[in-house]
Amino acid sequence: LALSASRDKTCILWNISDGTPIRTLRGHRHWVFDCALSADGKLALTASRDKTCILWNTCDGTTIHTLRGHTQIVTGCALSADGKLALSASADKTCILWNTSDGTPIRTLRGHEDRVTGNCALSADGKLALSIYDEHAYIIWNTFEGKQPIRKLNGHNNSVTDCVLSADGKLALSASRDKTCILWNTCDGTTIHTLRGHTHFVTGCALSADGRLALSAGSHDTICILWNTSDGTPIRTLRGHEDR
Repeated sequence: LALSASRDKTCILWNISDGTPIRTLRGHRHWVFDCALSADGKLALTASRDKTCILWNTCDGTTIHTLRGHTQIVTGCALSADGKLALSASADKTCILWNTSDGTPIRTLRGHEDRVTGNCALSADGKLALSIYDEHAYIIWNTFEGKQPIRKLNGHNNSVTDCVLSADGKLALSASRDKTCILWNTCDGTTIHTLRGHTHFVTGCALSADGRLALSAGSHDTICILWNTSDGTPIRTLRGHEDR
């Protein structure tokens, strides 16, 4: 299964084996900025400019819960691997951790001095969260405490566009308009590798489940690069897009 979000106020659930749409999720009243799937594909989470997240049953496309609590647009969302926890990031300077069983907030993560400008990430067990801080850095949170950030990761020279955590939460990967990705050690906040190879903004990134591989997506350079995280070297460059 794959899930895509759109400014047409919908998300589409896709069958990746043949590339056909399974169903369209309709319920938001404004643009949908981000989306996430649980590991088993049974739950979907969407974040919208309408200040809400919606938790969906992917089997029939029905709404399970509408998560209300933010006072500004919701810019990002994430689900724990088991789908029991959800995380939302907002322009109201907060992230909220949610209980997906009843749609109630568990706690609000406060520490951003300005809006949370992009997406957010959860470790597989939901114990660590990652959010974009003042566009150039990240905040790592302990979601079970949530009173103060564990640490802030600073290293990019331009706006951060994407972030992801490895399944075990030991690695973080960030993408930036400074044309790089940075692989971080979340335990001490140090840089493991700076991944250089794009000639323009890096707009997205991903980590394999075991954290051994990283993928970065460029914008105007129209390429994706697969990286070896052990030494920070590129394995191959994926070419085929004709535009960013």
